[in-house]
Amino acid sequence: MRSSLRRQLLHLATDLSALAANPDDLGHGFDLLTRSYPTPVADAARAALRSDGDDTWLHQRVRHTHDLWHVVCGCPPTAAGEAAMSAVNVMQLRWPGSAMLLGSDLLHRCLEGPAAGEVDAGQAAAYGLELGRVCAPLLAQRWEEGWDQPLAK
Repeated sequence: MRSSLRRQLLHLATDLSALAANPDDLGHGFDLLTRSYPTPVADAARAALRSDGDDTWLHQRVRHTHDLWHVVCGCPPTAAGEAAMSAVNVMQLRWPGSAMLLGSDLLHRCLEGPAAGEVDAGQAAAYGLELGRVCAPLLAQRWEEGWDQPLAK
């Protein structure tokens, strides 16, 4: 095995391990997403999505609209809500980092189970996978249009 591949797998395993132990560990979550970005699978996902901008624009667009997607999808900013949103991203964007985040959520579910009163990560993932399959592409929406309009008339 190439040393660069071994090093990449070690970093991914470290991040996945930390997230399986603590799904709220945002540092390792962001590290995992960042490490997955230069992979061939991520290249293919970007190629499939690229129609209105370069890689930098696409990456920033996803990050800047993530919280809005939580609201639109009805997913709270909880561990289960993040699992559901990772599943939506897997279905719609094919991001490998989102698949790895979802995998770490499911590993945590197997090892620890949900926190008291928390939605099960498996149920949240199933919800997100189905939602990502049937809803219009979230990335393609022009969320900025109409922001000056009140929600209630």
